[in-house]
Amino acid sequence: MENDSASRTSVPRLTDVDWDMLEQLREALNFLIDITELPGGDKSVTRFVLIPALKLIKNKMKTNDCNPAFICRFKAMLVDSILEGLRVWQPYNDYEMATCIDPRFKSLVCVEKDRREQIWARLSQLTRM
Repeated sequence: MENDSASRTSVPRLTDVDWDMLEQLREALNFLIDITELPGGDKSVTRFVLIPALKLIKNKMKTNDCNPAFICRFKAMLVDSILEGLRVWQPYNDYEMATCIDPRFKSLVCVEKDRREQIWARLSQLTRM
């Protein structure tokens, strides 16, 4: 009886293959440490650095031929999830404009090319009021 209860509560052990997969996933996500330091060591993230940080995430999550299939799927799901969340997020436009007025990012390379002109037009409208 005692042996039966022990087998029901035993936790499966990770194999060497599982550990290797976890290590590959850790390496794929390691760049997130750099993103947390992107704001310059401040205690909080400002609106100005959100869009550049998202662009960095999208660039780092691009897959290549060296990535195993599970890493490619993970990267694609992560980027899709972030982009889907941004599509429905109302303040996103405000964050784009905040990025526009920050001298570090005024060229707007971190914003999609088709959106840059819209952002500058919106900012021009606001400054005329």
